[in-house]
Amino acid sequence: MIWIHPSHFLLSVRRPDALCDRDDGSPRFPDSSFAAGPLQRDLAPAGSRSYRVSGCAAVWILLVGLTVPLTAKKHGAESGSTSKPVVPASVKFLSDVEYGRDGTAPLLMDLALPKADGLDRLPAVIFIHGGGWANGTKEVDRAADKLFLLVEGGFVAASINYRLSGEAPFPAAIEDCKCAVRFLRTHAEEYRIDPERIGVWGTSAGGHLAMLLGASDPGLWSGDGGWQDQSSRVQAVCSWFGPSDLTQPNLTSSPIF
Repeated sequence: MIWIHPSHFLLSVRRPDALCDRDDGSPRFPDSSFAAGPLQRDLAPAGSRSYRVSGCAAVWILLVGLTVPLTAKKHGAESGSTSKPVVPASVKFLSDVEYGRDGTAPLLMDLALPKADGLDRLPAVIFIHGGGWANGTKEVDRAADKLFLLVEGGFVAASINYRLSGEAPFPAAIEDCKCAVRFLRTHAEEYRIDPERIGVWGTSAGGHLAMLLGASDPGLWSGDGGWQDQSSRVQAVCSWFGPSDLTQPNLTSSPIF
């Protein structure tokens, strides 16, 4: 699991100890490559290790990116499938949870959490799908399987729909994403979420929205979807190939906004 704090840009990769340490227990990588900071250990879930982003860390990002789709196949879904997911016995899966409203239309999320009862509050991750801001849904590309993997790693996980550019121009999408964060914070007790450890993870256009969530003030683009008494601030951001320079010709030539 990649866990990045937006203000410190720290990276935590959840992986077996055998890959972290040498046989004698000493760090496998020198401190000059990976330097643990004081803040991220409060943010990352138990069992993870935290490092500053470096060239070596990019290798781990690639490995995690390859592992997720390969591991997800064990749950019985293929790439691009929107068929009903096969839910692991240890996971409670809630489909089409209304997290806000766009006028009269509901905004929906899928939510996965551990089925076992427990008193511990868990960190939460919201997955934001890609699709050029104009396409995609919360179900595409085995999104539920991503949620299940996160639950197995000790997280509560959600995948959200948001308004696409064809129906509502910017900033509608980021307003919906912020509404989803506020919803989880409002219902933290019901879903066993630690409201001080909510992160976002997005791919492509979803990665761009995740970065906006991490970098923007909670009062900006707050919208009116609901739960306005809660903060939309997130404690971690993971962007997979999200665009950060929207002045590029391949973006400005497309009427996505």
